Amino acid sequence: MNIDLQDTLDDGPLGDWDPDTYPARTRTRPLRTRIALVLLLAGTLLAGGLLWAGRGSTPPRGDVLAVVEKTSRTPGELPGRLRERAAELAGSGGSMELYVVGAEARRVGDLDLDVRRQGAPEHDPALRAAAVKARLDDLEAAAAAALVGRSGASLHAALRTIDEETATVQGRREVVLATSVLDTTENPLNMAQLIRLTPAAAVDRLMRTSVGHLDLSHADLQVILLPLSGPGQPPLTPAGDVWRESFITALTGRLGARLRTPVRSTSDRQPWPGASVVPVVRTPGEPTPDPGRPVRFDTALFRPDEAVLIDPEALRPAVRGIAARFAAVSRQSSGAHITLDGYCARWGDNPAGARSLSLRRAEVLAALLADAGVDRGALHARGYGFDRRADTSRGPQDAAQRTVIVTITP
Repeated sequence: MNIDLQDTLDDGPLGDWDPDTYPARTRTRPLRTRIALVLLLAGTLLAGGLLWAGRGSTPPRGDVLAVVEKTSRTPGELPGRLRERAAELAGSGGSMELYVVGAEARRVGDLDLDVRRQGAPEHDPALRAAAVKARLDDLEAAAAAALVGRSGASLHAALRTIDEETATVQGRREVVLATSVLDTTENPLNMAQLIRLTPAAAVDRLMRTSVGHLDLSHADLQVILLPLSGPGQPPLTPAGDVWRESFITALTGRLGARLRTPVRSTSDRQPWPGASVVPVVRTPGEPTPDPGRPVRFDTALFRPDEAVLIDPEALRPAVRGIAARFAAVSRQSSGAHITLDGYCARWGDNPAGARSLSLRRAEVLAALLADAGVDRGALHARGYGFDRRADTSRGPQDAAQRTVIVTITP
């Protein structure tokens, strides 16, 4: 709509003014009025322009994106620091958007942090905290039910979610990433390979892959480092903890995120039900258990020409030592096993009988190891008789050939 200020002024009562009729009036008042209207219009347009320019330049208060790992090696809950942040934001309203990530990322929903009573903001801290806790509990229940894939962990999917969900923000968005870092299995972020490198070298390698194309430049990123958990999982070593912090800090920094100092969760909660399954995690810097040298059991421990031990109890300490070493090795290697190779000195001319006797003696020792707690599936007994020599530096009839050799293989 076009408005002619002159027509407006001239058509009104002031437009009919006659100086002869109203000698006390002058035309200075209409001029002031015109100036005031022009200034008012200019101010309105300027204010409107500023408001329009401000749209999208900064995220709404409390508009937080939370991305939480959901695997069989991480605690099954929303981290305590994430809950604390939600409580902090509840006083100013806003929302929190939640994704959970296993082999794939899944959006869970939004958490409304604007707590009101009868249409007005709730000012009672206790009531506000109770309302936020109830909403967080509901969101956690929805996260527990979310499907994120049957096996595998993808840190790549988590970072891609952050990229996509912050891409439309012209300013910056607060982001919380809760991850153990070390349990991710999906290429190109396969930690079983990357942990062999220094954190810097691992990041350099990733920047040459599809990971390097991600853009986190709109993210104000808070990383929550989750503990490792789940059946058979050894605790995180200090060296491993340092490695993962250095790695995730360097990687997200290279991708453009503005970083806050990572914090650590100390949760001892068991993993989420229905979480994406990942194997036991071997952490950087964790010493490789020594499987020890092969143990030789002289066949003099057996009755002559029989597979019967003379004194089984005398062997128990040695057997328990082998079982303990194997337990340490098997925690880091799912394919660890024990071989028991039986041999005989060359006497007589019955190779089949020698093989049978040496095998049965090896099986007797395997049974002792099973009694000590070693999985029978990891025990492999073999009998060579005198087809092979246990000690190639000695003759075939030497006493050194009468033995069972027990070897742990990682």
